[in-house]
Amino acid sequence: MIMFSIRIMFLLAGLFLITPAFASQPKEIKQTNITGEAFTISWITDTPGTAAIQYGIGTNSLNFSATDNRLASTHHILIKGLSPNTTYYYDIVSAGVTDNNQGQHYSIKTGSSITRTGSDFVYGQVDKADLTMASGSLVYLQICNTNGTGSIGSSSEWSTVVDQNGTWGIDLINVRTKDLLSFFGYSQSGDSLSIFVQGGIDGTGKLLTNTAYDSPCQSIRISTDTTAPAAITTLSSKTIRQTSVVLEWSSPGNDGNTGIANRYEVRYSTNAITESNWLQASIVSTGVPTPKPANTNQQCTVSNLMAKTGYYFAIKACDEVPNWSGLSNLVAATTLVPSTATLEWIGKPNFASDGLRTEISTSGMNIVYQVSYSDVDGKPPALGYPKVGIYQEETIVGTYTMLYAYGNYSTGAVYTFSRQLEPGTYTYQFDGGNNVDKDNSNAHLHVKNGPIILEAFPEYQAATNLGTITTGSDLIYGHVYRQRGTQFVSDALVYVRIQDNDNTQTSGYSTIGSTTVGTDGIWYMELANFKDGYGSLAKQFTYSTSTDYLHIWVNGAADGVASQILMTNEGKPVCDMELCNDHIPPTTITDLAVKTSTTTTITLNWTTSGDDGNIGKASYYHIRYATSSDKVVDWGMSAPLVTGTSSTITNLTSATTYYFTIQASDDVWNTSAPSLIVMGTTAPPLQRPPTLSSANKPLTPGTANVYTKFTYNVKYSDADGDPPSSGEPKVIIYQGDKVVKTSTMSFAAGSYISGATYTYSTLLPEGTYSYRFEVTGATSSPTGIGPMVFDISKHIKITNVTDKEFTVSWKTLKGTGSVSYGTTTALGSTTTDNMPRDVHFVTVGNLEPDTVYYFNVACSGRTDDNQGRQYLIKTGAFISDISPGSNLVTGRVYERKGVPAEGAVVFVTIKDANGKDSLEECAPLSTLTEADGRWYMDMRYARTRDYLSKFEYSSDDTIRIEADGGERGEGNSGDVGVDKVDMFIAPDIILHTWQGAKDKLLVKDMTYSYPNPAKQVNIITFRYFLNTDADVTLSIYNLAGELVQTIKGMGVKFNDTNELVWDISDVASDIYIWRLEAKTEELRDVVVKRLVVIK
Repeated sequence: MIMFSIRIMFLLAGLFLITPAFASQPKEIKQTNITGEAFTISWITDTPGTAAIQYGIGTNSLNFSATDNRLASTHHILIKGLSPNTTYYYDIVSAGVTDNNQGQHYSIKTGSSITRTGSDFVYGQVDKADLTMASGSLVYLQICNTNGTGSIGSSSEWSTVVDQNGTWGIDLINVRTKDLLSFFGYSQSGDSLSIFVQGGIDGTGKLLTNTAYDSPCQSIRISTDTTAPAAITTLSSKTIRQTSVVLEWSSPGNDGNTGIANRYEVRYSTNAITESNWLQASIVSTGVPTPKPANTNQQCTVSNLMAKTGYYFAIKACDEVPNWSGLSNLVAATTLVPSTATLEWIGKPNFASDGLRTEISTSGMNIVYQVSYSDVDGKPPALGYPKVGIYQEETIVGTYTMLYAYGNYSTGAVYTFSRQLEPGTYTYQFDGGNNVDKDNSNAHLHVKNGPIILEAFPEYQAATNLGTITTGSDLIYGHVYRQRGTQFVSDALVYVRIQDNDNTQTSGYSTIGSTTVGTDGIWYMELANFKDGYGSLAKQFTYSTSTDYLHIWVNGAADGVASQILMTNEGKPVCDMELCNDHIPPTTITDLAVKTSTTTTITLNWTTSGDDGNIGKASYYHIRYATSSDKVVDWGMSAPLVTGTSSTITNLTSATTYYFTIQASDDVWNTSAPSLIVMGTTAPPLQRPPTLSSANKPLTPGTANVYTKFTYNVKYSDADGDPPSSGEPKVIIYQGDKVVKTSTMSFAAGSYISGATYTYSTLLPEGTYSYRFEVTGATSSPTGIGPMVFDISKHIKITNVTDKEFTVSWKTLKGTGSVSYGTTTALGSTTTDNMPRDVHFVTVGNLEPDTVYYFNVACSGRTDDNQGRQYLIKTGAFISDISPGSNLVTGRVYERKGVPAEGAVVFVTIKDANGKDSLEECAPLSTLTEADGRWYMDMRYARTRDYLSKFEYSSDDTIRIEADGGERGEGNSGDVGVDKVDMFIAPDIILHTWQGAKDKLLVKDMTYSYPNPAKQVNIITFRYFLNTDADVTLSIYNLAGELVQTIKGMGVKFNDTNELVWDISDVASDIYIWRLEAKTEELRDVVVKRLVVIK
């Protein structure tokens, strides 16, 4: 009891003594302003105090110091007079308490020695939440490339301290690239600045400027509010047009989903937008709304886009600090294709520039309108178009959908419409319905013509024969033809009257003149003979050639009638006119009926309509259909034109109700009114089950590469023509009872009824697999055993495969090794490694691309020929795009600490970690270590696992390095990040030969925790060494046997850096027992030790 009390007193004393140290513990440590001669260290503490940096070029020689004598919680120390390209070590001193990074010391490397003249200052002001000056705050700045020119990405970080006036300034001329090798090239107008302000206990603030020279920068207000609006997850494209997209989203709050955010930032790009390229995307500068309360729908129109172009859109929200939300969900949209359609009026006279036209005024006369719609892309007009609008003065008589008559959309499809009109004056307009002018929804294809003037036919008795020709007089004349032909008409009567349009004559109209068409189809009339008025008061009608009109009528008796209005200056002859003697449309069909229906068709029939009313036979029938009865007449789909009395409408949706109407036309396109609407419903689907067949065995046993691309095919059939469900067919690949992959297959060819082939390809390592195909409801699901790939001997590794060579490495007793190889099992060629060793490394060269080679290996007279089958390898394809230069990875291998391992084989593999560039992992590369244990590998030659293409990777991926020293042991680096720069330095590898007992996994002497005792720290690290890969579980107990913490992980064999970390920030001082358990499917091992926590 006494001993326990002493221990408690010791722990309490420790807690009392170390409380001030925790208050001075450095936080948010940053290394900035790094040049070849200087760097700055900055940090914050919970309480104010002075600060210092102790530094030097060795961990045991921190002989120099620099101070910040401000009594503040923000600390900023510039250290100058340094050497370029040199690593310095340092400790941080806050309020007299030293932080030496748990005994490891902090480190930093200076940049290269480069100089630049001039200056380019940016500056701004920082306020606190109470509007007082935020003097002493730390300002951090980076230049961000947003225009794709100059240096790429973002610069190294620079910093300064806000002065007593709340002002800060940084000279951009000194800012460097992140590798510190050169100055950062930027554009003052094209790039931007990312600024972060650290005010310690007063809070933080952020600013992203529009340009890299936005001085003075917008004032930054720091705040303790660090909660940003929630990231928007509901962004969608509501409307897509040719040059704009309307976006819609649900608004977030100010703090998460609570309150009202301060503002939005919307950006777009032709590339997928991520956090890393957010600033490179174009910003929407107009039309972005002000945020509304959380969960309110809001919209923004992104304009001035390119037509027929794919765009990505994203949005962020910020509060007043501003704390910025994360990136929203990404929306992709492709702007519409510009319309290439044209619309022409077929009946427009070629002599009337204003399109004036008259028709004979028979009461209830049927007027036929026709237009030609064409589109070079072959696309039809929108549903319900073309339309014709008919007006009388300013009042619309009606707007009507025109009916397809004949022709095709590419060269010109003729649409027709007929209407009975009473005498009067009308205008009309055709509307093709295709947007052609940016986002103006009213910008349709319009053709305007008119007026149609239906005026009384003049009596011949009231007309004066003006056919007598006077030499030298002002004549008008023209031709008259029969309907739809070129044959002249003779003896037809022609009537002409001049309309005074400029009010220069006594009467509004001249007297009516008449004449007779001659045998040659030509008529003449003399304008000088027209009178103004009648009887004794009549005088010559003086006409204007620029304002007055000629009204012309032709009465051809049985051949029909014609009329025209044109201006008197339209030239001579004034016009050619075609007589029309058919203005009677067919009767309206009254017996349209549904005859039969299937799952995708409906057949209609009806009784023949007359040509002129009920007389004769109609020439054509127009059918329209829709799924809504109120849309079928004006907005229905047009069925193909038919001449008989039945039609089958195809490509319908099963179990769906459709509405139909029909109109009849004669040979001059007089068209009846629409029939009554009839209804029909397609049959439901038969729901016959699909089948799967023709599953292929992907590969014959014994012809596999180390990693081989296998292709699976399956045939899907469905008697109803139904496609498979989304995500099907799928292939499931097994190794034993374990599912290796489940993947959706891709459509290749064929039809669903007769059989559609689906395919899937994947890379598989050596091994034996089975597979199964699945589709919902299928009557059969083929399975198969295979590919059965003979195992490559585990001690043989094939690496460095290109189109010209490959390397074989293996372990044996010490001696010289050789590889015999050839394109047949007879082999024929041999390459020898004459250096006696127990791990062999032989490169075979001068090979042909895409060729299978057989080989065996030998050492000291003993041959391994894979039990008589020979080993197999297929060379890769020729790759011509290997970039010049080098992309080296280098490192060292040691037999033990300080003793280089010469002649060890090093294997290097890059693994994809972000789903970008090349997927999975590269084909393995290998090399030998030199006398000093150093090895080099040029990663430009990395290939995909099928050896067909270059392996593309990024700095987000990982690299794994393994070393085999034969009897000296093995080792690896674990997975480390890839840095795509020259001379990436990999971690050192120490070979290990010791193994635990046969049934043990953990090496106890290399399983430990540190620091122990854990004094004045927040983290304890548990390091362990495994003889094989295993899952590990760390359990930590107090002295009462209560479980305090459980931590799980996975360890890699022969790895010095397997670690688990325990955060003891909230853990009390005490003695703890920890138990580390390692397990595989076959083995289990446990190590139990103890540690002390003192706070």
